[in-house]
Amino acid sequence: MHSLKPKQTKYDQIVEVKSEHVSAMSELTKLSSMPREKSIVQATVSSITKDYVWVNIGIKAEGKIDINEFKINGFGEVPNLGDLISVWIEKHEDSNGSLVVSFSKVNHIRSWKELEDIFQSKKLVEGTIIEKVRGGFIVALLPWGVKAFLPSSQIEFRSIGGKSSNILQTMRNKKLPFFIIRMERKWNIIVSRKSIEQNDAQSEDKPKSDKSESKQSDNETTK
Repeated sequence: MHSLKPKQTKYDQIVEVKSEHVSAMSELTKLSSMPREKSIVQATVSSITKDYVWVNIGIKAEGKIDINEFKINGFGEVPNLGDLISVWIEKHEDSNGSLVVSFSKVNHIRSWKELEDIFQSKKLVEGTIIEKVRGGFIVALLPWGVKAFLPSSQIEFRSIGGKSSNILQTMRNKKLPFFIIRMERKWNIIVSRKSIEQNDAQSEDKPKSDKSESKQSDNETTK
């Protein structure tokens, strides 16, 4: 009885494995586990120095972020050691072989999305007047620090003594509610306080009117 021997194919043949083949496979495995460039990933804050925040995204190389990136126009907070934050991967390696990441890119993307949701839902947003410019004022929208334009036409000047110069004296650095009335790309955001102040004025007048009517009613009852 003859034993059946399977026919050998070219894929069954022994292949000589060289050291450069092992290195190539190791490099391929590393690349396959590395997040792609121009994407957002989660990173752990591994160390903090005076000028930089170092983060780890789960690969050998660490990335550093300038500490100023965590603030938009002076608003924002530096994370703590061990915090999990979202970062933008710009490049896997720079000329020094370091991972290039950014927090400000993610911060701007996130803040725009959140402000756009507020605008679409017609909700109020908190902000503070920080600067007088031609035709109005610059407002920092909180907590992001994103700048918006408040036209003079969108303020009831009677509520602040009738002069635009009084705004910086009475409202600067105070947290106030605003409506976003326009949002365009390139960070062109326009806000308003006019309708809010008009509603506040009407609310203040109403109790006085009710009180007057109540007093008149009491006088008639007494008579």
